[in-house]
Amino acid sequence: MIQAEFFFSQGQPVGFSLSGHAEYDDYGQDIVCAGVTSAVQTIANGISECAKLPADIDVQQNKISVRCNQQEAQVWFWALHLQLSIMAQQYTQNIKLISTEV
Repeated sequence: MIQAEFFFSQGQPVGFSLSGHAEYDDYGQDIVCAGVTSAVQTIANGISECAKLPADIDVQQNKISVRCNQQEAQVWFWALHLQLSIMAQQYTQNIKLISTEV
């Protein structure tokens, strides 16, 4: 299961951390994993490369975390939260969202 933890400060998103595997299908054939990976890469690149915001991005095997306290990053985090929420409704056994106040 993919666990997506979103971090909030005073109700506004300041980052996220994703880990795990969707286990929807075999490696290389997993459409849930591919969809989540694509969405996460778009947001990480959007924040750091397109918007040029100072973000703390940590990529490890089977885990990525992105944090940015800039107000301009909030819309990117909300967009990812929305996308993963929609996916989690359809793939309840493969994606779990967690919200944490920091």
